[in-house]
Amino acid sequence: MARNDVLIVSPLNVKFQSPFPHIQKRQLSLLNLGPQPVDFSIDIGNTMLFQVQPTCGRVSGFDTIELSIIMQPVESDQWGCSLAVKHRVRDASCSLQALGDWKDARVTLVAITLEDSVANEKELLSVFSEIDEKTKGLFEIMEKQYQPLCQKCSMKRFQQSSRKRSKLRHLWCPLLVALISLLSYYLWVLSGVQEYNTDAIH
Repeated sequence: MARNDVLIVSPLNVKFQSPFPHIQKRQLSLLNLGPQPVDFSIDIGNTMLFQVQPTCGRVSGFDTIELSIIMQPVESDQWGCSLAVKHRVRDASCSLQALGDWKDARVTLVAITLEDSVANEKELLSVFSEIDEKTKGLFEIMEKQYQPLCQKCSMKRFQQSSRKRSKLRHLWCPLLVALISLLSYYLWVLSGVQEYNTDAIH
């Protein structure tokens, strides 16, 4: 591994939505695989639309750092751009003049692509509409599966069962009256027998 190849930049393709009415933020990771610190500097193609925080710095040995890529709100379609991450291993003998010189630095390009949010929304709506149609078809199949083969037959059975219940109710009423009258007559006879027995004893 070369000395300038120790910094891993990920991801190499950052996606944003455009047009989009709010600020968007993405993360970019810099991982140092070596024991020595690595200096980095960020150059971005469209500074009016994108910002990177921080734009320069140092990654310690076997350490990682997170950068924030911020996109401003846009009302129309925009073109994507690229982001260049310049990085080099820092020696203890580096002078101040050498620190500002990035000629020998390794450059890792990060593509910034813009996706059409309106098209994505329409695609999602079409997917959800297809799902709704499939669920409706499934419910219709289930309803047909559990419906009786003869609708009129099932209605006739329901009407016949209701008629049977009404006939039983009509039969129960006089039978209940007869039982009550029979019970009252039995109690009356029983009370008369008891009165006769008490008179006979006296």
